[in-house]
Amino acid sequence: MGYRLNAYRVLEDAKRAYEMLENIDDDDQLFRITWFSCVGLLRTVAEVLKHDAEKDKKLKLLWDNRFKELNVLARKYEFEKYTECPKDFLFWTRLFQLERNFIAHEYKFGYADYDTQIAVVGSSAFDSVNYVMDASIYRPMDDIEMYGDLDCRDWILGAIRWWENELAFFRQKSFNL
Repeated sequence: MGYRLNAYRVLEDAKRAYEMLENIDDDDQLFRITWFSCVGLLRTVAEVLKHDAEKDKKLKLLWDNRFKELNVLARKYEFEKYTECPKDFLFWTRLFQLERNFIAHEYKFGYADYDTQIAVVGSSAFDSVNYVMDASIYRPMDDIEMYGDLDCRDWILGAIRWWENELAFFRQKSFNL
């Protein structure tokens, strides 16, 4: 019995929200709304996948095992720096869980919503230059130690690619999806 996972539909909506996010220039409110849409949709893929798995015993076993594995990673790397953590952990815990919960419960956003100053250091003090990157161009996550210096939109794109790989794995292993 072949069928299309509903989780793919959620992921397609997340991709569309990401495209919208990429095209927002100077509207901070629209950026916040679209950011939350992206984070929420990417988290929802997991919830919908859990329900999809109820229709297929093999998929259920695969998802249950993967869910346990991700939660083990969450506990193991909870306080580690960005550079010390596997990508699975970063997307699962820091973006899908923490960021979503901060927004949903406190309406706090983990990205920088201010202009960012970047220093380019040359061989002498005369060669050094400071640039100010407008928030519409570069919005890193606020906690560099936990997220690195990637633009928050790069985190969304990375999470989309991560889910594409996860769903492809489930599809391949389950055969009838």
